Amino acid sequence: MGPVVITAEVTEITLNSAKCGGGVSDGGGAVVVERGVCWNTSGNPTVLDILVKDTEGGLGSYISNITGLEHNTTYYVRAYAVNANGVAGYGGEKSFMTLDKLLPTVTTAAEVTEITFSSAV
Repeated sequence: MGPVVITAEVTEITLNSAKCGGGVSDGGGAVVVERGVCWNTSGNPTVLDILVKDTEGGLGSYISNITGLEHNTTYYVRAYAVNANGVAGYGGEKSFMTLDKLLPTVTTAAEVTEITFSSAV
């Protein structure tokens, strides 16, 4: 039996990155030694695909930064965990599409100056 894993929602999607993680609630009869997310562009990703390893094993929740993605591309991601017996467990698959274009950032000045009857800076 492998670890019991859930996949979190994908967030902070950009042109070439996203965040996703998961939670490990049971090690499947052994200590969890590795956890993270695996992803690909074809679906049903496994530990044989591209991995983003979390910094530590164990139970609990975590968030992984997925980088190096292509813009305007659909990706499939699953949280995974591997126990000390070498058995992997997976959360459900999530899909997301990276952005096609970088959206502009707009900032507003801290104060309004030079106020007149019909204008302001």
